[in-house]
Amino acid sequence: MSEEKSLINMKNRFIYKALFTVLMILNIHDVYAGYQLSEVPEYEPSNPIILSIVLWLSNSLIVFAAFGAAFKKYWIVNFKFWCSVVLIDVFASGFSVYFEFLAGGYAEDEMIGVSLVTFVVLCVYLLAPLRYCQDIRGLCLAREK
Repeated sequence: MSEEKSLINMKNRFIYKALFTVLMILNIHDVYAGYQLSEVPEYEPSNPIILSIVLWLSNSLIVFAAFGAAFKKYWIVNFKFWCSVVLIDVFASGFSVYFEFLAGGYAEDEMIGVSLVTFVVLCVYLLAPLRYCQDIRGLCLAREK
């Protein structure tokens, strides 16, 4: 029974390791793309600068949580903190899509499509930090006993 549970846990962690790798690459790409676009004079970002900073911070923390979920490393052991990071990222992503639509250039059906794709990507994106929250909660409950 223990070997079976260990094998399932190993497969489960492999998924989070792959997810961590993808999230890290995407985060690095976002930073690089943002830097490259800032040098283009015709480009005006649709998001306010504060929202861009919040998104960058929350995305970086989510990559950090994905690392923790993948490799069972727990540095910030505060369940409420990580739940707050997940909620902030959800709202910041929603506002980002909203500001993108305010900038114009989208038809109504494109808006629905972009919103649905954003929702699906966000759900996959948040798998690792939600697992990290679950692990942290288990650690906190174990400490209380």
